[in-house]
Amino acid sequence: MVAPALLANRPVLMLPNPVEQMMTLQRVARQGLGLGLPADTGQDAAQAGRRRLLDDRGCRLRVANFARAYQGFAPAVATDAIVEDCLALLDRG
Repeated sequence: MVAPALLANRPVLMLPNPVEQMMTLQRVARQGLGLGLPADTGQDAAQAGRRRLLDDRGCRLRVANFARAYQGFAPAVATDAIVEDCLALLDRG
């Protein structure tokens, strides 16, 4: 859900639970494309985080630049390329 949100020019507010989500959050936050809150965050804190993202002009600009840079990106194309690379590696074995 992170990539589609960013491609739609929307910053991301994440409440990660599994470690994979935490790893994604670290990349998103490092690039200034969103922020994270603890998974057990209450409604008031979540609303404050949402407001913080909406009020952060720098974040909005970075997200707009991200969306512009990856305009037209199709996940299926990337998936097909990965599958082809994996099959090629298996053929070499």
